[in-house]
Amino acid sequence: SLANLSLGVSFEDVAGATTALASGFSQFVALSPAVQESLTTDAALLQKVGLNTATSAATINELNRSLGQTPQEAMRTTKSLAALGIELGIGADQINQNFVQSLPTLRVYGDRAVEVFRRLQVQAREAGVSVASLTSTFGEQLNTFEGSARAAGRLNAVLGTDLFSSTELLLATESERIDIMRERLAMSGVEFANLGKFQQ
Repeated sequence: SLANLSLGVSFEDVAGATTALASGFSQFVALSPAVQESLTTDAALLQKVGLNTATSAATINELNRSLGQTPQEAMRTTKSLAALGIELGIGADQINQNFVQSLPTLRVYGDRAVEVFRRLQVQAREAGVSVASLTSTFGEQLNTFEGSARAAGRLNAVLGTDLFSSTELLLATESERIDIMRERLAMSGVEFANLGKFQQ
């Protein structure tokens, strides 16, 4: 449409976004034409800031299927993740890929999953690691009483303290667990960077 041209979106951009959404978002063809047009225009615009339309479609699909967001809510979330990715210097496409990859672990948080991911992404960026490594380190292994008790016991043994509680680790989200680790390491006077390879 002429409105799209004024936004710098070409017919080819819209056609590519339509194809990506139709193949990557399972509910796309069932949407009203107005919602399809809105999503297509937004996906084409997001491509201008580096978010691949196939990644947009995958993110929207997962938000819709896993978290029950409407297509419009899913697009708003996709845009906000893209903005965060640009702000953090990792890019709009990469952060959305990271989100889709993390969602199987984070969907247990329901409506809070996006916020938990945002905090994890910021923490991963600060630590210079991937979100996947944080979720594997601070995720599933700490989601059982046995796993959190083992981790708390090992941390207390390494530090020679009793600062870590297995129950606290069990009940915390991944991002809260990272905050707990940082806080307790600081309380013990130890910096993570100064720990030996096996202590880390």
